Parts: sequence; C-alpha cells; structure tokens
Amino acid sequence: MQAQFVEPELFTGHYQRNNKAKGRKNLRCYPACRPTGHVDTGYCGRPVSVKVEYDDASNSLELMAFAEFWPRDHVELICG
Repeated sequence: MQAQFVEPELFTGHYQRNNKAKGRKNLRCYPACRPTGHVDTGYCGRPVSVKVEYDDASNSLELMAFAEFWPRDHVELICG
C-alpha cells in the first residue's frame, strides 16, 4: 500500500499556531492559505487530500486516513 499527498507543493517547512479556547491550537494557513487568499481572522487553510494505492485487487478494503505530526528528528530516530 502506498499513500501520498495529492498536492505536496502546498506544504511549507514551518507553520505557526493560533491559540483557541479550551486548549485547542490550530496550525495557521495549513497546508496553505485558502484558494481565495489569506484571511486574518478565523481559519485560513484548506483540506489535505491523500491518494492511497493498494496493489491487491482481490481484497476489498475500507480505508480511513489519519495523520499525526511529529518533530522531524523524532521520525528519523524511529524510521532510521
């Protein structure tokens, strides 16, 4: 199985967080500003699309994608 972002060019190397009520912290302009342009208040961002390819056509799978963000050095430590 292989998964990849549909538009990887939208992502940048770093993001800022905004402070929300109840401890929620959202990434600003993630993965990029809205298609209509940047907004200063509210959420500025767009959905992330992931393409998943599965080689075994004999199996019928229902897939759901989840993402988790980790510091790069932590991922390199786990994945080598």
